[in-house]
Amino acid sequence: MGLVILGAGGLAREVLQLVKDIYAIGKFEGICPVGFIDEDESNHGKIIHGLPVLGGFEWLLKASPQLDLAMGVGFPRVRKKFIDNLENLGLQFRFPILIHPTAHIGDNVKFGYGAQVMMHNSITVDITMGNCVLINQGCSIGHDTVIEDFACLSPHCVISGHSYICEGADLGSNVVTRPGIRVGAWSVIGLQSGVVKDIPEKVVAVGCPAKPIKAIE
Repeated sequence: MGLVILGAGGLAREVLQLVKDIYAIGKFEGICPVGFIDEDESNHGKIIHGLPVLGGFEWLLKASPQLDLAMGVGFPRVRKKFIDNLENLGLQFRFPILIHPTAHIGDNVKFGYGAQVMMHNSITVDITMGNCVLINQGCSIGHDTVIEDFACLSPHCVISGHSYICEGADLGSNVVTRPGIRVGAWSVIGLQSGVVKDIPEKVVAVGCPAKPIKAIE
């Protein structure tokens, strides 16, 4: 069974390594990465870490429905766009949950399809994550937190207990949240920000304490 990564940039290469590391401990036997999908035609045919860029989304029209897909882009809006593209083409593929062997996952942690957890994460207990969530390396997520579909945590975020990270929220590296806060849907939190109050949806917020500085269309 083959696995194709959607995207061909830096994160796509990291996801390929994630799959290799999972495979190395005896999981995903029989699932073999076969290449990348990228909408940039100038990348088609290139070889990245030994695998080809197969083409754009139209390549999937002739692919086996047994194929697995993995997100290889970090931006939440692009991740959602990729899912929308597949639905518009009438395509249905499986997105396996990818969890690095070094990640610590506690009791009663639930993942939606396509969730990705990179190396050296600490995810404690009673946590719910939606579809196509990305948890980059070195994050800590406290108890009773909810992270909705397409949200992204950049490296070394610290999410305190009872936090609620809404759909498509994008948290930069080293963001820290106070317990019980809510980050609104499709908002962006700048790197090294401290979130001590709720952040509304569709804004860019920066600083410590994090404050909205502009709206997002």
